[in-house]
Amino acid sequence: MVRTSSSANEKYAIVQKRLGNGWLSVKCIDGVIRLCNIPKKFSGKKKEIINVDAWLLVGLREFETKKDKCDVLEIYSPQEVASLKKLDENWSVLGVEKEDTFIPTLETGTVSVELDTEVNVDDI
Repeated sequence: MVRTSSSANEKYAIVQKRLGNGWLSVKCIDGVIRLCNIPKKFSGKKKEIINVDAWLLVGLREFETKKDKCDVLEIYSPQEVASLKKLDENWSVLGVEKEDTFIPTLETGTVSVELDTEVNVDDI
């Protein structure tokens, strides 16, 4: 079950830069670039590392008048991202098309092999 945005203060975002010391630069679905804090529950040993281009659910800070900071609420896996893209959201703000179904995995890649001779499958 994928956690979705449940209030106006929760936004989908994509990581643009890792700033260090528990901070990220993220682009939110409303088009605003914000500073994002990584809470302790997402950092430390054996925790998921948040890389550039990772999809997040972030929470805007209600107690601040200037809404330029947020906190990580959820980190999405590539499979969860695929299901999120099916939601009725304006993904083009993040530079992602709704029809884009590419799911990056470790197995993704192409290999080209040039053979000088024909290979018979029965000979292998």
